[in-house]
Amino acid sequence: LFAICASVYWVGFINVFSAMVVLGRKAFTQLNKMTVRRVQLCVWTPALLIAILCLVFDVIRPSGAWCFIGSDYGVLRLLVLYVSVLLVFFMSVGLGTLSLKHIRGLSTSGVFTRMPVPMLTQAHMLLCSVAYVIVWLPVALQRVLEFSEKMRYGSDYEYSNATLSALSRITCNSRGILDYLAYVGLRWLGRQRGKRANRNRVKTQSSLESRPKTLV
Repeated sequence: LFAICASVYWVGFINVFSAMVVLGRKAFTQLNKMTVRRVQLCVWTPALLIAILCLVFDVIRPSGAWCFIGSDYGVLRLLVLYVSVLLVFFMSVGLGTLSLKHIRGLSTSGVFTRMPVPMLTQAHMLLCSVAYVIVWLPVALQRVLEFSEKMRYGSDYEYSNATLSALSRITCNSRGILDYLAYVGLRWLGRQRGKRANRNRVKTQSSLESRPKTLV
């Protein structure tokens, strides 16, 4: 029951604020710091309670570098640390894509006068979620396969997959590199868009100045 509640929490409530931003038309204009702090409080208070419950139920064991829940609690480890985390970031990617489209719609309607700033910010948030999915997917897949094999052959069965193990180590050690590449790529894209916008502005201004003036 605890594992199910924790998984539902991580999958659902972390993305409520993102969904409100995506679906609300006036969310970008009415958002203030107090609202953000309240949402953060509502999100991280249950997270703290879940961490305290882990201590109360005494499920923390020395179980390796990738998790803190002992191997005796396989279902809890799988749901809380791997499956739910992946679902959260998959939902973040989907909501980030919708939010990016929403910002583009606001830019075309004239709400934003300087489009590259919110566009690049949202794109960077989206790419960070994509990078986390890339990093965490091999580790989670390895844990799922390990759990299924132990359920099939018994808890004493030693599961090993050299390919997934190597891929997990590579992806986990490359998280910072992926974030850096996303940041540099988006900054370069923003400069290119800014230069293109300036060229279009200059062309428009020159074409207006070249038109013959009519006397009234």
